[in-house]
Amino acid sequence: MNESRSVIVVCPPHVGPRHFVVRRRKKSWIFVAAAVCCAVTSIIFLGAGLKNVTGGANDVNETSWVGFFVEGIIWVSLTVSLLVNGSKWTEILASVWWVSFALLDSAANIQTLLQGKGIRVFDIITWLMSLLLLLCSCINLRASPAQDCSETGLSDPLLTGKPRKNSARRYPKCVPEDEAELAYNKFSQAWDTLLTEGCSTKKRNLVFRAVAKVYFKENIFIAICAFLRTVAVVSLPLLLYVFVDYANSDQRDLRVGFFNLACLVMLKLVESLSMRHWYFAARRSGMRIRSALMVAAYKKQLKLSSLGRKRHSSGEIVNYIAVDAYRMGEFLRWFHSGWSLTLQLLLSQLCFLV
Repeated sequence: MNESRSVIVVCPPHVGPRHFVVRRRKKSWIFVAAAVCCAVTSIIFLGAGLKNVTGGANDVNETSWVGFFVEGIIWVSLTVSLLVNGSKWTEILASVWWVSFALLDSAANIQTLLQGKGIRVFDIITWLMSLLLLLCSCINLRASPAQDCSETGLSDPLLTGKPRKNSARRYPKCVPEDEAELAYNKFSQAWDTLLTEGCSTKKRNLVFRAVAKVYFKENIFIAICAFLRTVAVVSLPLLLYVFVDYANSDQRDLRVGFFNLACLVMLKLVESLSMRHWYFAARRSGMRIRSALMVAAYKKQLKLSSLGRKRHSSGEIVNYIAVDAYRMGEFLRWFHSGWSLTLQLLLSQLCFLV
């Protein structure tokens, strides 16, 4: 006689995936205003240096343009440090950098005043901006980014002796445009529109057509990013030949060298930004498609009749949710990768023949 045995596996509460919450504080208007001012100042300095190099300067070896470029890079670093969110130590280092810059700039301006020399209006503006950085550092140091372990849910129950509390603060919230309910509502509206507009002979591939109707504009942006990245990747070897010709030439013009360097920086910038936006937008659009299809399959399961439950088992429904919806979400990334890589090969062969 067969005996049925049931095995109960008890897992401790600390075993399982850990949910780490990364706290991202929203920058106040003071930080944003300071970042905009620093960005404008960096553009002014870099433009002045570029004008000094490419303009009608009599001596191209003079070091005045070097000072403009160095100051422009410093203001660019200040802009980035004002906008980037980081850990506790990153914000402390950024605050120390702001304080040291403000103190050095103030000391230089005070020394100029004590020597009886005049200060330009632009120097006064940069002095005020350095004082604004000092204010930002004080605000940044007062608002401590560190959280208590009990608030974030990172404390180990074995160390604290207390169970974790499932509160909403432990888990990061999803932005409203990425919620599954919103994605399902858009998909459902497109599905109903196709059912009402199309005739009985055009009711094939409704899922694909509904997805294409909802996420067509997003995929246009992804295609533009993939195209820009492909063009930038193909153009980089051509720019390398330009650098080799410039290095082998007997007469080297400094302006041409700086122009080639600027083209290289712009190409790398376009390649990096387009690739990041391409990957992120493809993943995000795929996540929305996957969420919409999962919700649609789950709600369809709740409305199945007895005959429908006999025709579609629970394993098939789980397969729809876990496998098919995942493949539809990953389809966009591989689709854009396919045509962009093909275009890259064609453009490479064309450049090789030319």
